Amino acid sequence: RVRLDIKFDNYPDEVSWYFQQNGTVLDSGSGKHVPPGNTLSWLTTNISSGEASFQINDSGSDGVCCGHGFGKYTLFSENPYGDVELASSNGKFGAIEIKSLMISANPATV
Repeated sequence: RVRLDIKFDNYPDEVSWYFQQNGTVLDSGSGKHVPPGNTLSWLTTNISSGEASFQINDSGSDGVCCGHGFGKYTLFSENPYGDVELASSNGKFGAIEIKSLMISANPATV
């Protein structure tokens, strides 16, 4: 399971994201209906072990930090041995940011 923890700026409705693996979008979400400045945890269970990617988009082209609030995000692999950070961002990414992920088949060694 992969979890996205995202703190939005003042315009969460501008933000959307998706997880992709082997050319297929596995899961997607957005900040629509999230109050400005709030934090959201988004969990996806569709990702298999191996390479995957995460793309976040901001239609305002200013990321989630810093002109209109101080957002950021972190991606974790959740497993019985404790969460392991896969990637993170300070939120300064403009319109698009892509993170490459490596999902381990052995949850103890993500």
